[in-house]
Amino acid sequence: METTETTEIASTGQRQFPKPAMDDRISSLPDEILSYILSFLQTEYAVRTSVLSRRWKDAWTRVYSLDLAQPYSSLKNTDNHDEIRERDFQFFRNVGRVLSQHKNLNSLRRFRFQFRREGFLGSKASPNFWLRMMGLSDESYLEEMHVKFGGDW
Repeated sequence: METTETTEIASTGQRQFPKPAMDDRISSLPDEILSYILSFLQTEYAVRTSVLSRRWKDAWTRVYSLDLAQPYSSLKNTDNHDEIRERDFQFFRNVGRVLSQHKNLNSLRRFRFQFRREGFLGSKASPNFWLRMMGLSDESYLEEMHVKFGGDW
């Protein structure tokens, strides 16, 4: 006997989208595995997953890797120094939010930070500054740290 699987179509007025035939299995994974998977994404994209569902809201706050790079778009399309400065400060505010909302910075294994303009930060260019800012203890699992100012990785 041959069985065929039928897929329901949900109508939204103009377009029709098929309903998924399977359950969302990734959301049923334990927090540790979900955090491990999100650790492979740039932090910006891992944070974006928080809108998927209540289950995903805080998943990014337990990742094992933070990858914070200033987007190129913040450097292009303007010669206005005030606008560039505002974009720079907005990037640092976002970095501060990520660091303050992460549930356990001592569990980080990798930290990458890139600010694409040189000469802006002065003493903040020191890796020691970033270690202090993150508040890492002697029990930290940090294995890899990259701090770069200007250019690409």
